[in-house]
Amino acid sequence: MIGFGEKLKDLRKEYNITQKQLAELLCQAQSTIVYWEKNEQEPVISSLKKLCEIFNVTSDYFIGLEDEFGNKITQNKSNNEYFIYNDGTHYIKHKKN
Repeated sequence: MIGFGEKLKDLRKEYNITQKQLAELLCQAQSTIVYWEKNEQEPVISSLKKLCEIFNVTSDYFIGLEDEFGNKITQNKSNNEYFIYNDGTHYIKHKKN
């Protein structure tokens, strides 16, 4: 599963936004964006909310509870396998890496 920093970097590039531009949109220092993308720091809730609005994704996507298609991800703790539920009746099984 990819982490917050990788998701942020991928979205930023997909939207063709530089780190500096994103920092300006969030009223943050560019170095803060660098730290987030390297998973060295995490944003506060208010910044996470703004990121969700900018990139039109949910906070669940950023924190790993949802995939890029909006499917919820849950973990079966007994065998460390992840399940992505599409509609509550169908699922796709993924092994945890």
